[in-house]
Amino acid sequence: MVGSRVGHILIQSVASLSDLFFPRICVVCGSHLEAGKRYLCPECEDDIPLTYFWSWEANPAEARLQALFPAQRACSLFIYRNDSGYSHLIHNFKYKADINLGKKLASLLAEYMISGGRFEDIEAVVSVPLHPIKKWQRGFNQSDIIGRQLASVFQQYYGHTIIFEPNLVRRKRYTRSQTKAADRTANMAGAFQLDKNAIRRFNILGIKKILLVDDVLTTGSTIASIASVIGDSIDISVATLGFVE
Repeated sequence: MVGSRVGHILIQSVASLSDLFFPRICVVCGSHLEAGKRYLCPECEDDIPLTYFWSWEANPAEARLQALFPAQRACSLFIYRNDSGYSHLIHNFKYKADINLGKKLASLLAEYMISGGRFEDIEAVVSVPLHPIKKWQRGFNQSDIIGRQLASVFQQYYGHTIIFEPNLVRRKRYTRSQTKAADRTANMAGAFQLDKNAIRRFNILGIKKILLVDDVLTTGSTIASIASVIGDSIDISVATLGFVE
């Protein structure tokens, strides 16, 4: 008991010294965080602009995607605006390689999706792929981080195997970021192809319901392009961290 108490005090002391020399700040507002807090101050954590799409049938994300292809369901964690401090959550994860932040956000999304009760039939989680060049430049695929965490939390909660498959679809053409909707659609044409080995595994396992995962849902053109190569033999639902209004 004494050793455990001493160990706890030592850990707290090290954490306090770390905060002294490398003070942690809130990702959203920039205020200093209390010892033991990570990423968000209590105020910003309470004010996350949640979408509540996980319990909202025919929500705006579903409407956007269903205008492009027969998406089953869709949800996002929070409303994403470029001029909002909450955009830093995605930026720090994606461009500053804060993998733990990405996992935390994905876990939060998974918990909300479970509470909403609309995604319990998902059999596999599939991530939107990056082109190998872009993945090499960034060092990781942010959608892989999100997808793997979602599958892990779902599996722990539901108690049965939920596959994470990062290679069902591959990018065969390098695409650059676009801001206009028409440009995004043209940019995605012919950008993806199915991986024959992955689809063979799905067929053997009888997987018919997947959750396609990306970081932010903007126009939906990337998701729709992937859905077009997957075809209509698999039901596709979608989950993202951010939703651009």
